[in-house]
Amino acid sequence: MVAGVELLPLIYDEIDLWKHSGDPAEPGEPVATARGPARQLLSSERVALNFLQRLSGIATLARRYVDAVADTGCRILDTRKTTPGLRRLEKMAAAAGGVVNHRMGLYDAILLSRTTAL
Repeated sequence: MVAGVELLPLIYDEIDLWKHSGDPAEPGEPVATARGPARQLLSSERVALNFLQRLSGIATLARRYVDAVADTGCRILDTRKTTPGLRRLEKMAAAAGGVVNHRMGLYDAILLSRTTAL
């Protein structure tokens, strides 16, 4: 499952995207093609790969959980427990995997739970 390709145009000046976030991908299958001076390509490569690997990993794991409860009426919701500074990106990756975004932070929704007294 691919996630994070929306960041590539911010990293590279010339890029052709072959996949979109949420698309499946096979090992070795191209996700994008970047063009430009060798110095720019090499200096941007690690940043692009780090984002793609992390976010695609989140999307892939999210899809596994979603597939595991398919046809049960259950939904998988994400949490706020994300890497500092990457919350929005990691929530986008979880959504690309089919997970429902619960809330962005404590400020935008409340969570009610039901408890049973013994």
